[in-house]
Amino acid sequence: MAFKVHVGPPQIAIHQGQTVLVSEPDGRIDWPSEKGLYFLDTRIVSNWTIYANATIMPRASSSPIKPFSPKTAPSRRAPWA
Repeated sequence: MAFKVHVGPPQIAIHQGQTVLVSEPDGRIDWPSEKGLYFLDTRIVSNWTIYANATIMPRASSSPIKPFSPKTAPSRRAPWA
């Protein structure tokens, strides 16, 4: 028996424990849609857009990574440390 895979629209889905965030690839959560921040079966955030100087911020980065793979970013040392 063959297994049929359905591919939907591009989106970002992040989960930890019982909290799930589903957004557009650029991080926006447009209303009305089923995207948002959920805890258990309750949607906490249903609309989210980041603006700078009245302009929607462009996507910085979003790419799928393998589960449990390390992702490092350069860090700066605090001047007092």
